[in-house]
Amino acid sequence: MAALALSLMLAGCTGLAGSKADSKQVLAARAEARWAALIDGDFGKAYGYESPAYRAVTPLRLFSSRFGSALRWDKAEVIEVLPDAEGETAVVRVMISYTTMDPAGGVIEGQRPVDERWVRTGGEWWHTNLN
Repeated sequence: MAALALSLMLAGCTGLAGSKADSKQVLAARAEARWAALIDGDFGKAYGYESPAYRAVTPLRLFSSRFGSALRWDKAEVIEVLPDAEGETAVVRVMISYTTMDPAGGVIEGQRPVDERWVRTGGEWWHTNLN
């Protein structure tokens, strides 16, 4: 009987660990989809990944105006997902590859990591710019 209880407890723990891993995969996929929209210049689609609280106070027009043309994003890849202990907020580290021009007209290619804040609301992960 004790062995059965122990195996059920362990199975439950495995399920919880799996859920957390699944949640991290879902979040990574959403972050990459958001960046794919930004790279494509589809700011309406990217806006759809912003938190409901952010969209409530920031119209699409204002969101879109944040992005200029001096730099072109070429690729984005999630390299790490760091959820909080409760699994309700997370930092997603994304490696961004980009191209820009130097003042003399030459092409500059670079990469840099960007840490983004995401929050889970209503069972869904949302990018947030609000503190």
